[in-house]
Amino acid sequence: MTYLEIAYTQKDEAKPFGARWDPKEKRWYFPGDVLPKELERFRPANAPEGPVEKIILDIPFIYRDVALKAGARWDSGIKAYFFEKRSEQELPLELEGFEPKQFSWEEKIQRELNGRAFPSVPAQKSITLKPHQLAAVEEIFSAYKNGYPGFLLADDVGLGKTFAAWEGILKIVESSNQT
Repeated sequence: MTYLEIAYTQKDEAKPFGARWDPKEKRWYFPGDVLPKELERFRPANAPEGPVEKIILDIPFIYRDVALKAGARWDSGIKAYFFEKRSEQELPLELEGFEPKQFSWEEKIQRELNGRAFPSVPAQKSITLKPHQLAAVEEIFSAYKNGYPGFLLADDVGLGKTFAAWEGILKIVESSNQT
């Protein structure tokens, strides 16, 4: 049996020559001993031996056909596109720029699939809230104490609503732990 690198858009070209889909491995293969010459172009590149690493890709919808032709595949289990990269093999040019960004969901999935732990990174700096954020924290806490079911925190972009919301939540949790 020989595994093949067949993109979704190429399957109709390979099927007539005996290529089969392995649903368990989610890969194409040829079941015989001698690969027909028509399937030679789908034979995996003779990359140096070594582990295969799955590179999770963030492929925009409009670019998916191009990515599939370049060797990207869809994994329905993790619901992500990936490329199997052998050691010392380069990512195809068509897939460059779609690699996972640091601390992204894609990087988390890639690390899990490849057996690498996600690094524990300490806080980079402490955050001191500004007066308008402290006022927002007090309003959030006041709404909580008065039994309101929620609180709408609205302000311009970039003024620190997330920090104020987190601080408000921490203050609520702290007050409920004291009672």
